[in-house]
Amino acid sequence: MDENNWKNADQFNPDRFLDDQGKYGTIKPAAFIPFSTGRRVCPGEPMAITDLFLCLVRFIQLTNDYELKLVNEDTVTLDPEPSVLLAQTPMSFKIVLKNKI
Repeated sequence: MDENNWKNADQFNPDRFLDDQGKYGTIKPAAFIPFSTGRRVCPGEPMAITDLFLCLVRFIQLTNDYELKLVNEDTVTLDPEPSVLLAQTPMSFKIVLKNKI
């Protein structure tokens, strides 16, 4: 919450960690590096990120106050990603979590 490091530091704004394409993880501000960098990077970072994902999924499963909406619903397909040859992975798409209330 330091005004020297963040614009509107007193406001919750997760968008400050997204790049121009809306992807997370490519921007690592110097004021926020919870897992360190370089040779001393935390070996538990991938596990922590996976665990956070599982906690968020469980939260969404247990609540009825939110709904999931697909962005560009007309273009979403379950066809496999053509660039991945060894695995049948679905194409990536964006999901928005909206409050029903």
